[in-house]
Amino acid sequence: MAKRRISIADIVVGQPLPWNAYDTNGRLLLHAGEVVATATQVERMVAQGLFSEMGDSGDEGTSAPPKEAPSTVRMINRANELLRHTLPKLQELDDAEGKLLQISRLILDAIKLGPDVAVACISLNQGAAPYVIRHCIDTAIVAVLISQAMGVSEDKILYTVAAALTANLGMLEYQEALNHKSEPLTKEEKLHIREHPKNSVERLQAIGINQKQWLSYVMYHHENEDGSGYPLGKRGDEVPLGAKLIGLADRYCARVTNEGYQKQALPSKALRDLLLNNGKDTAPQLAAYFIKIIGLYPPGVLVMLTSGETGIVTTKDPTKGHPIVRVIISKSGSHVESSILRETSKPMYTIKEEIPKQQAGTPLAMSKIWGDIAAF
Repeated sequence: MAKRRISIADIVVGQPLPWNAYDTNGRLLLHAGEVVATATQVERMVAQGLFSEMGDSGDEGTSAPPKEAPSTVRMINRANELLRHTLPKLQELDDAEGKLLQISRLILDAIKLGPDVAVACISLNQGAAPYVIRHCIDTAIVAVLISQAMGVSEDKILYTVAAALTANLGMLEYQEALNHKSEPLTKEEKLHIREHPKNSVERLQAIGINQKQWLSYVMYHHENEDGSGYPLGKRGDEVPLGAKLIGLADRYCARVTNEGYQKQALPSKALRDLLLNNGKDTAPQLAAYFIKIIGLYPPGVLVMLTSGETGIVTTKDPTKGHPIVRVIISKSGSHVESSILRETSKPMYTIKEEIPKQQAGTPLAMSKIWGDIAAF
């Protein structure tokens, strides 16, 4: 029988396996129905090579999962699901650190598979999880891409992801309510916000997480370059790079997806507000990388071209850096089913304006834009 390699995304800690699992030599390691107890155990087995056989019935009469094309969207949705069940119960887990690192590696794998699709998920995949969960993963995606562009080592990037996932742990109970507020924050709510980095670190230490980078990134992720941040008023080089990356990604993602007390903004306006108009609290080098990698028109945003066509930004031209747009609405206003790509570096196809995705007038199915790599 054909073998199918098992990935971290296929195994849920604490849930029965749906198939037999074999090593690279075909030796049976785990029976269908067995439960993997810890995230560390999952990582060790997957790293050594773990396989199921297509059509393998296992002891429980279950069959191997059908072979699917790898999908960044599916992996990110899996990370959302795992994080949604993990964050509120960290204190109850025997291996909370291992579980969080497992989710972090899954996010890194998703980004490696399809970086443009991962960014597009921030705009087009907002129904994947509640805001408090989705925002953590959105922030991690942006922070990873900037880190990679800056040449940050893989081990530091892993802890950047873990910190992004847990940076708001200290206000987890309040964040969803704050996101849906339409009136100004109260003094008590402002205090919760200012103190949440400290509270997050205390909660992480309480469950046995003492990795210095991780904790420092969480503690300082709301400090600013000019010392105007919180909770400690640190400035400049006193704030580690990972914390700066998470803080900037956090503010950006909140601006483009938040529907509560901070009015949601289009990505181009959010970027200008954060970096170009009042970016004195951001390191100039970091701002430059953010503009280069994320840009005014990142993948997933809806734009109108000077040609009169409307489309979705799919990627960037690798040489010129200009967005490439997949047309979804023609100049006449009819929906376009065929794949028509426009290079916005050409004068007749420059971006006229960014528009809210609701104006598309049709569901924006990511798989129709990017193919199997964006399948749910």
